[in-house]
Amino acid sequence: MTAPSRQKTLYAIFGNPINHSISPVIHNAALKNAKINGIYAAFKTETAQDAVKMIKELDIAGASITIPHKTDIIKYIDKIGETAKEIGAVNTVINENGLLFGTNTDAGGAIKALLQHTEIENKNIAILGAGGAARAVIYGVNFKKGKVTLLNRTVDKGEKLAKEFNVNFMPLSEINSEIKKHKFEIIINTTSLGMKGCEDQSPIKKESLNKDIIVMDIIYNPLKTKLLKYAEEKGCKTINGVSMLVYQAALQFELFVGIQAPIDIMKKAAEAALPAS
Repeated sequence: MTAPSRQKTLYAIFGNPINHSISPVIHNAALKNAKINGIYAAFKTETAQDAVKMIKELDIAGASITIPHKTDIIKYIDKIGETAKEIGAVNTVINENGLLFGTNTDAGGAIKALLQHTEIENKNIAILGAGGAARAVIYGVNFKKGKVTLLNRTVDKGEKLAKEFNVNFMPLSEINSEIKKHKFEIIINTTSLGMKGCEDQSPIKKESLNKDIIVMDIIYNPLKTKLLKYAEEKGCKTINGVSMLVYQAALQFELFVGIQAPIDIMKKAAEAALPAS
């Protein structure tokens, strides 16, 4: 008689919507590569409180938190790391014997993706958008001593966030004229402009770009957004959204299981799961 196999450790992502997420593909590839007896699943939850309830009831060892729960979940978990506290958002929850610890790997993921291509310190960096992802990117760039200007369509929201992080602000409508003044060396898009469903949109006109600018878009579906296509056509160095997605997932994986993440495996899994541009 053979001994029963040990129950799989459960990991998960919580959000709404969630069907589009390729996090299960990325994390399951890493778990398989590391020969860890675990599985990573996706759960649609209407509220952050529902997510916390499921983490506890299902004894989920580690969880990724995505839109729209990254901010609201803070008030339902037991302990928050300093990075998540300063960003004001949690994207990672670790279950420590029923006590939930929240942290944030988005900032680290964004910075790792950028540092593969450029230095950050003293660079003039435009960050487009004022949502949860923008908060993490601003925090990371500030930490690396980049010079941030935040641009957002809704002025009140953008000004409030810029004041919170002590960075410059201007309306997104001014981005094209500011680029022409050679103000920005790096541009990071965290808005939804260009994502699946509005692929024909770009926050920046092609003629405004020049080859000396590095353009990063955190959107990963499609892999090559309209903005990145424009940037390539103008000779810019580009960074697609898979880089940040994979690096933040790798940091989560290391927190979940305590070993180094197989980044190449995770990146290949992510790219295979996405339609070609």
